[in-house]
Amino acid sequence: IPSKDDSAVDLSNLDAGAAAPSAGGSSSGGSGYGKGGGAPHLNIYFDFYLLSQPGKSGSQGSGLSFNNIHHFFLVEATAGPDIKFMTEIRDEPRFYELDYQFTRWFQLRLGKIWIPFDDLVPHNQFGGHMNVSRLRPTATPSGATSSAAYLPDLWSEMGVAGKFNLIDREKFQLEGHLYVVNGFGSGGTDPANPTGGLQYPQFSDAGIEALDNNREKAIGSRLHATIGQTLGIGTSYYSARWTDKDKPKRSLEIGGADAQLYFNRLEFRFGYFNFGVKLPTGASAATMNRPAYYAETTYKIGSKRNWKALLFTGGLNGDNR
Repeated sequence: IPSKDDSAVDLSNLDAGAAAPSAGGSSSGGSGYGKGGGAPHLNIYFDFYLLSQPGKSGSQGSGLSFNNIHHFFLVEATAGPDIKFMTEIRDEPRFYELDYQFTRWFQLRLGKIWIPFDDLVPHNQFGGHMNVSRLRPTATPSGATSSAAYLPDLWSEMGVAGKFNLIDREKFQLEGHLYVVNGFGSGGTDPANPTGGLQYPQFSDAGIEALDNNREKAIGSRLHATIGQTLGIGTSYYSARWTDKDKPKRSLEIGGADAQLYFNRLEFRFGYFNFGVKLPTGASAATMNRPAYYAETTYKIGSKRNWKALLFTGGLNGDNR
C-alpha cells in the first residue's frame, strides 16, 4: 500500500527475494521482486473468531462458539529475482501459479491464478469484510432456498495472464492485467425455480474446480492507477460462457469499479460489482443482475502502526429477479 511514513517497506532489501502476493489490484509500482536468492519464503494466514449465528442450522449450530472461519497457508519459492512459484498447502490446492518477469514492465502468470478483480487479497469483500462460505446463512428466513455463493471463497481459475507495469513514476503508477481462463460453469441451482431442472451457473469453489464445460474461454482485464500515493482507482471486466457445449449459448459479464484513499494513518476503500447473466429459455426472466458493494474505513493505531480499527459495511444480491 502506498505510504509516506515509516511503515513503507523497501522491497529491494528483502532477503527472501519476494514480497507477499497481491491479488491483482493494489501495488506500489515496480516489478514486485527483490534482488535476493532462491530461499523459500513462507506466508501464513490464520484467524480466530467468537461466532454467533442464530440463523444457522444443522451442523453449523446456533450457539455462541469459538471458531476458525478459514485457514490459509501459502508457500512462495523464488529462483532469482525473475521467477516465483506460489501455492496453497492443501490436498487439492485452490491456488497455484508460476510468475515469470520477462521485463520490468511485463510479467507472465500461469496456473490456477488469482483473478485480478477489485482488491481481493485473498477473499472478496462484497457484502462484508470477508464474503466466505462459512459466514453465509444456510437458508433464507422463510426456509425456501439455500443462500447461494456470490463468488468462490478464493477466486482463482486455470489459465494464463499478463501483468503490465504501464507507468511507474513517483507521483503516478498505472498497472494493467489481461487474462484468459476457463470461466464459470454450470451446476448451480436456480433459486427462483429450484426443481425446474434448468441449467444455472455455479459461482462457488466447485464451479471452478472441474474441466471447462465448453470450448470458449473467459477473458478479463483490469486497470488500476495510483495517484500521488494518495488515491487509487481501478476498473475491472470479465466475460464468459457458462452453459455446457451441448446447450444453447448463454454468457455472463462482470463489471466493477474500486477506489482507495490513503491519508497517513487513515484509509478508505470502496468497491462496486455487478453480474449480468443471460438465463436459459424457460427461466422466470431472460437475464438477471447480481449487484454488490462494500465500503470500509481503517485507522492504524500505535507508534509502529501494528494495530488497526476497522469499520465496514456492504451488501449483495445473489439473484435480483
